[in-house]
Amino acid sequence: MNDRTLQILEFPAILAQVADLALSGLGRSLAGALTPRTQAAAVAELLRETSEARWILESAGAPPLYGLADLSETFRRAEIGAVLDPLALQGIADFLRGCRKTREFMLKRLDQPQAAMVAGYALGLVPLPELETEIERCIRDGQVADDASPELRRTRREMARLQDRIQSKLQQLLAAPAAREWLQEAVVSFKEGRYVLLVKAAQRQKVPGAVVGSSGSGATLFIEPQAVTQYTAALRQLEAAEQEEVRRILAQLSAEVAARIAELSRDLEIMAQYDLAFAKARFSRASGGVAPALNETGRIRLAGARHPLLAGTPVPLDLAIGQDYRSLVITGPNTGGKTVALKTVGLLTLMAQAGLHIPAAAGSELAVFEEVLADIGDGQSIAQSLSTFSAHITNIIAILGQCGQRSLVLIDEVGTGTDPAEGAALATAILEYLYQRGAVTLASTHYPEIKQYALTAPGFRNGAMAFDRQNLKPLYRLVVGQPGASQALWIAAKLGMFPEILANAEARLAGASSLRQPDPAAPPEASALPDGPVEPAPPAASAPPEAVTPAGPAVKIGDMVSVPFLAEKGVVCTAPDAKGRIRVLIKGKKMELPLQRVELLIPAEQLYPADYDLNIVLLTKEERRLKHQMGRKHLPGVARVVSPEEQ
Repeated sequence: MNDRTLQILEFPAILAQVADLALSGLGRSLAGALTPRTQAAAVAELLRETSEARWILESAGAPPLYGLADLSETFRRAEIGAVLDPLALQGIADFLRGCRKTREFMLKRLDQPQAAMVAGYALGLVPLPELETEIERCIRDGQVADDASPELRRTRREMARLQDRIQSKLQQLLAAPAAREWLQEAVVSFKEGRYVLLVKAAQRQKVPGAVVGSSGSGATLFIEPQAVTQYTAALRQLEAAEQEEVRRILAQLSAEVAARIAELSRDLEIMAQYDLAFAKARFSRASGGVAPALNETGRIRLAGARHPLLAGTPVPLDLAIGQDYRSLVITGPNTGGKTVALKTVGLLTLMAQAGLHIPAAAGSELAVFEEVLADIGDGQSIAQSLSTFSAHITNIIAILGQCGQRSLVLIDEVGTGTDPAEGAALATAILEYLYQRGAVTLASTHYPEIKQYALTAPGFRNGAMAFDRQNLKPLYRLVVGQPGASQALWIAAKLGMFPEILANAEARLAGASSLRQPDPAAPPEASALPDGPVEPAPPAASAPPEAVTPAGPAVKIGDMVSVPFLAEKGVVCTAPDAKGRIRVLIKGKKMELPLQRVELLIPAEQLYPADYDLNIVLLTKEERRLKHQMGRKHLPGVARVVSPEEQ
C-alpha cells in the first residue's frame, strides 16, 4: 500500500488511537504496525477478530491479561544463561498467572459462535503452573523469600540473632554512666556496613574500637566498639553466605525459565495478539464501528459513514460507487465537504483492510483494493521548486503509473493551479485514463467542463455537496446524480468580503452567464450601482407605493428586509423594477439586489407613522440638504443621481 497515501489520509492517526487503547507496550507496538491487507480472505479474518473481540468485551468484559509486558529481553537473557534478578522473575510469574487466567476465561466461550476464533487462540497458550508456583514461592515483593530454601532460612535467622546481640551490646554502652562524657549523641548508627557510636573526637581514647569515619567538622568520630567486633565479623560471614544462597536460588529459577523459553515466547505472542484484538474492539465500541461487507469487484456502498477524526457530530456520508458507475466527479463550495468526503472513503477503506471496524451504519460495504492512491492537498514544495500545479501533476503521474483494476483513486481539485481551459482539458483526460485502466475514482473539481463531461460519459456520475440556497449555507451532504456550484460568493461573504464588492461580482457573474448561454430559468443576480447618492422616490401623496411581486416577496419602499447571503438587514429604497430588482440600504450603503435574495421582515407601516418622511431614513443629511436646495433653485455645477421612480 502506498505510504504517501497512508499519510495523506491520516491513517497513522487512527493507529495511534487504537494503540492508546492497548494495555501493554507489546499491544501498542502491534497496533502501530497495522497495515492494510490486499487479500479479501485475510481482511475478512482480521475483521472477524475485531468483531469477536467486541462481542466478548460487551458480553463478558475484558479478559484478565495480567502481567502482560514486553518480556522478550528477559527471555533472551535467560536463554543465554544469565541470572535473572528477583523483579524479572516476579514479572514472569505475573505473566504466567495472566496466561492461565486468560486461558480459563477464553475456553468458557469456545463454544460460542460469536467468539469461536478469538477464544480458540487460548488453545495455543501453554500453562506452566509448576514454574509459576515455584517463582511465587521463592520471590515475594521483589525479594528472594526466606522460605526459598532451608539454608537461606537458617542463615537469615542466625543473621537476625547476631544483629540483636550487637544492638544489645551497644545499648549497654550507651546506658553506662560514663558514656555522657565521651558520647556526642546517644544513638546507634550504621556506617559502611558496621554498627557505630558517635564519639567526641577529644574523648577517643575512652572508647576502645575501630574508627570507621568522622563528621565533616572532625568533631565527631564514628567508632565500632571492640565489644561488638567479633559479632560484626561473624555477621559479615553470614551475609556472604546469604548472598551466595540467593544467587544459587536465582540461578536455579533462571534455568527453569530458560528450559521453557519456547512455550513462554509462544504465550507472549498470543497474549500480545489478545491485547491488540481487544484494543481494536475498544476502538470499535468508542467510534460506533461496524464490520463492513467485503467484495473484490470495486463496489463501495457507505451508509451513515463518518470521518473518525472529525470532532463533534459530522454529517454522515451516504455513497454508492463501483456498480452503475466507477468515476464520481464531486463539485461544491470549498468549505462544503468535498475533501472530507474523499478522505472519508479512502480512510475507511484503509481501516477496513487493516481489520478495523468503520464508523458507519450496518449494511455498509467496501471493496478490497490492491492500491489506494490519493492526491489531496496542494503539495507545494519550496525545497523542490514545485508549484501547486507541478506538485499535483507529479503526484498524479505517479498515481497513473500504479493504478489498475483493483485501485481506488482519490484526487482533490483535479487540474487546478493552471490556466482553467488547459487545466479542465488535462483533468478530463486524466479521469478518462483512470476509467480506462479500471480504477474506481472519486475526484473533486470546480471546472464546469468536467461536470459537463461527467453528464454524458459512460461510467461517470456527477455528485454535489448539498447547499441550502434559501439560507446560503452548506449542508455537508453528498448528493449523487447532479453537479454542484462552487458558491464562491457565499464563501467570500462568510469571510467578510465587502457587500458592495459582492454585489458588483453578482452583477458581473450575471452578465457573463448571459453572454455564455442565456437561461430564462436562472435566478436574477445582483448588479453594480452607479457612483454618487441614490435616493428613492418619495411616497405619493394620494396613496402609498404599490407592492410588486415579480417572483419574490411583496416589498415596498421603507420595508425592513433581511439579506441572508450577506447575513445583514436593510431598508428597501425602491420598489421592484420590471426585472424584479430593488435597492436596499445596508449599513449606510445602497445595494441593488434581485428580489429573490431578500426576505420581508417588517412592513413599513409597522415601522413609521403614516405621514413619516422616509427621506430621513433613506438619505443622508447631506443628500437631503442638496435635494432641498436643488428644489428651490438651479445650482450651477451640482448634479444628483436620482432613483428610477423620479425620472
